[in-house]
Amino acid sequence: MSEERRIDVIVRWLEQNKEVGEKLVSQLNAIKGSLDSLNQTATKMQQTLTESLQSTHDQLKRTKQASEETAETAVKVNRRFESLGRRINKLGWRLSWMAYRLMMMGKIITSWMLKPVRFAIKP
Repeated sequence: MSEERRIDVIVRWLEQNKEVGEKLVSQLNAIKGSLDSLNQTATKMQQTLTESLQSTHDQLKRTKQASEETAETAVKVNRRFESLGRRINKLGWRLSWMAYRLMMMGKIITSWMLKPVRFAIKP
């Protein structure tokens, strides 16, 4: 049986049995109302999920950006500490060289100053 023929048979049967047809129509209308209600609920849930997903995405984006900024700051601080360490190292070498030179100069000056005393003490 073709689909059009089936529809014609159903329509004729409903016309003959109007009470059953009215009950069927009222039940179909109730089902349609329930489906509309479910559709509205599903739409609201979809909107809520979309908003939640968007806010989560935004939060993740901000977290990633803050993490990158923190990493950049850590690299800058690390470089500054490395630079400070090199400066302190150079300063230490300079101070030790200066201390060595001062010690040698003191030794030379002491030796030069004590020469006359040594000469006077020698028999």
